[in-house]
Amino acid sequence: MTYKKTASPAYAVKRNEREEKRQKVLAMADEIFEQFACGKAFWTIARDLPFEIKPSAMRDILINSDETKERYATALVHRAHHLIETSIEHGQHAAMIGDAAGYRVAIDVNLKVAAKIAPREYGDTSKLELTGKNGGALQIKADLTLTAEQAYERLIKGE
Repeated sequence: MTYKKTASPAYAVKRNEREEKRQKVLAMADEIFEQFACGKAFWTIARDLPFEIKPSAMRDILINSDETKERYATALVHRAHHLIETSIEHGQHAAMIGDAAGYRVAIDVNLKVAAKIAPREYGDTSKLELTGKNGGALQIKADLTLTAEQAYERLIKGE
């Protein structure tokens, strides 16, 4: 005789409530992503929804749903652009009111934004290229016939 486990009626009700909320979140996904891209946090968006849902649950639904994964990634990019534009505006405003510290912040923000937008031209990374004679390939000569003692002597002498 096999024992078949059945879910309690209370569990079935909870599961149905979760699925209802999931469907509501997916139905409002475009509106949620629009608010997120404009800089609102998930907890603020969740608080303003016409139904009650935890922000982490709402975020998990949007990230893990096949229908909304790509839209979430796009919203993240839009949010990054919004944050950059907002930081530039704040820095410019500080510079306009004559705040020296704000002016320095404006310059720093603009430099960082330029480095993010065009890292090749304005980024902090440097590149080192080694070339051989007349711009050709680098030639490396290795003497593999040295003993350990001879190599140590050369090292000490700086050869």
